[in-house]
Amino acid sequence: MHRHLSFNLATGFLSSQRAFTLCKHIRKTILTVKVIRKGSIFERISEYDSCRFLGLPVTTCCTTTHSLSDHSKETDSKKANGQSSSSTQKVPIRRGEELELRIQGLVSGGDGISRIGRYVVMIPHAVPGQLVKVVIGRVRSSYANAKVIQVVEQSPYETEPVCEHFGPFGCGGCKFQHISYNKQLEEKYQQVLRHYEGLFTRSNYIVENVMKPIVGSPVIFGYRNKMEFTFSNRRWIPGDHLGESKRISSAVVEENLRNEVSFKTNEEDFVLGLKPAGHFDKVLPIEYCHIQETVANEILNWIQKRTSEMHTTAYDVYSHQGFLRNLVIRTARNERNELEVMVNFVTSFGEDSSLLRPLALELGKQFSSIRSIVQNFTTSKGGASKGEEEQVLFGCNYIQHYVLGRTLRFTANCFFQTNPLQTEKLYQIVREAANLKVEDVVLDLFCGIGSIGLCLASDCKYVYGIDVVEEAIQMAKLNAKINGVRNAEFILANLEKSSLQDPEIQRLFHRNGILPPNVVIVDPPRGGLHSTLIKWLRWMKPSRIVYVSCNPATQVRDLESLCLMQRYRLVSIQPVDMFPHTPHIECIAILERI
Repeated sequence: MHRHLSFNLATGFLSSQRAFTLCKHIRKTILTVKVIRKGSIFERISEYDSCRFLGLPVTTCCTTTHSLSDHSKETDSKKANGQSSSSTQKVPIRRGEELELRIQGLVSGGDGISRIGRYVVMIPHAVPGQLVKVVIGRVRSSYANAKVIQVVEQSPYETEPVCEHFGPFGCGGCKFQHISYNKQLEEKYQQVLRHYEGLFTRSNYIVENVMKPIVGSPVIFGYRNKMEFTFSNRRWIPGDHLGESKRISSAVVEENLRNEVSFKTNEEDFVLGLKPAGHFDKVLPIEYCHIQETVANEILNWIQKRTSEMHTTAYDVYSHQGFLRNLVIRTARNERNELEVMVNFVTSFGEDSSLLRPLALELGKQFSSIRSIVQNFTTSKGGASKGEEEQVLFGCNYIQHYVLGRTLRFTANCFFQTNPLQTEKLYQIVREAANLKVEDVVLDLFCGIGSIGLCLASDCKYVYGIDVVEEAIQMAKLNAKINGVRNAEFILANLEKSSLQDPEIQRLFHRNGILPPNVVIVDPPRGGLHSTLIKWLRWMKPSRIVYVSCNPATQVRDLESLCLMQRYRLVSIQPVDMFPHTPHIECIAILERI
């Protein structure tokens, strides 16, 4: 039995409040959407695009009803013509099979990729250009995973890793240390291009006119200003005594060796380090992390030694017992280019809290660059480093970073970009992309501590910043006061819920003679923009939108929604490498209203 659903495109709202509850039946029934056209602005676009704009979880939109028998007839017709669907195509490989493959490039997650015809094989820790012998692991209809057994032919892009912890059984933080940095930039550029390829094709954009060259980092080691380490009683020790041929002889045996033989676990251990990729319950001890500052490594080793001598316990992820949980080390450079360090101990609630204060006092005296030592208490059973309560153990509860003439103060739970040298370049590119005039009004969404908005305040008439994190908004207001910025206002609101219609926000655009924002800056989390926010932006009709994102996949999805009906055009895409040796990439997209 077919379910019929009606909505009115003239208003953009579903005519039935139960519409979304019916969507769970999509897999069991065929959903037909009848579109009612009443001379609305949607008249020029197809029903499918209308549904996508409205955010409906509908995969098929048509004005005629298709039955299951019709689908069967269509499938039979394809088979008669010698066609087959991707789900029934023959998989060219099998689990446990050994093959020699040429690595053709890298996928978004950092794995190497090779193709057998149109079939994809993903191989971790491989370098483009290598010829490798692999053993096939998990097999799916369209792709398979494999492990490298032997490198048959070296790649010209290979380089010697600097870190002793790098590799298939290492900490998992860096994935590209064995690839030259120029090749990393090339692969990241191609990654962004692959994400935008569909949008460029559909909208007839010329790649050379839209895609800008990637901006590389001037420093590729010692660049991170924040690292999170974990205390544990379960140590992860690489089994170097096992030969490579024994460790990886087939997919099944390799997995067993990985879990049972090649690594040892001692539940009585006390260890401070990083969690290996794919293992939430074990920690690899780290003595030196090459992507953080030297002083941060010195502090890490000092804390590792002193806490192991204390009569306290590390948190166990299975029993949920133990006191010490995480250690977060953050660094910043103030206006005088002096180093400021914050140390954050994340712990459980308990009597052991009294042990940390004398440790913090000793640590603060040992390292003169430490400005803040805090303790965050949490009851969470996950690995979150943000606590429900915080106390200062030494100094103050903040550090300050100087960028583009602004002093930005942030606390332990506030977000700030992790590559300070690239952050200045990033903000400068955003400033150029905004192309502000003195009469412009800027809306900074997901403003955090106000860093971007405050850097733009001198170029425009007014800046409004909105964020959902209360502590970040408090710091943004304080940063405006510290820097003497009087034309900026910061508001606490949830950008994914109905609070966008709160009177406090609406007042900014409709009352007291304040001009509505004509330039919008968005820097959302990796998940991208909520559909409600996208509709709100389209309704507000700013003349220019600058979209900063660390996830090109969600960025291009949101840009397609904003460009729907050709209301906006894509001006440029600027990739910026904020994270050397990792597969992540930052992108700045510029949209202009037509």
